[in-house]
Amino acid sequence: MAVRLRVRERRKALGLKSKELARLIGKSPQVITRVEHGADNILLRDVIRLAQALQCSIHDLIDEADGGPPGKERRCRRQGRTIAQPS
Repeated sequence: MAVRLRVRERRKALGLKSKELARLIGKSPQVITRVEHGADNILLRDVIRLAQALQCSIHDLIDEADGGPPGKERRCRRQGRTIAQPS
C-alpha cells in the first residue's frame, strides 16, 4: 500500500479532517490533499511530522515496497550517484 493511502487511512481512522492534520504538521490543507493523491513527493521531515500527528511510527507509513525491492540499486537524484538500498 502506498504512503498516500496509509496517510489517508490513518487520518480517517483518527477522525481528522485534512485541515486539522495540516495544522498539526504546520502545512497547508492543500499539501495534505496533494500527499494523499500522490501528486507530491514527500520530504522525510514531513513523513516524521505526519507520523507524529497520526500517532504512528514512520514504518507504519512507509514500507520497503514503496521504495522498491531491497538490495536494488537506484540513482540518487541530488548527487547523481548510484546507491544501494538497504536490505
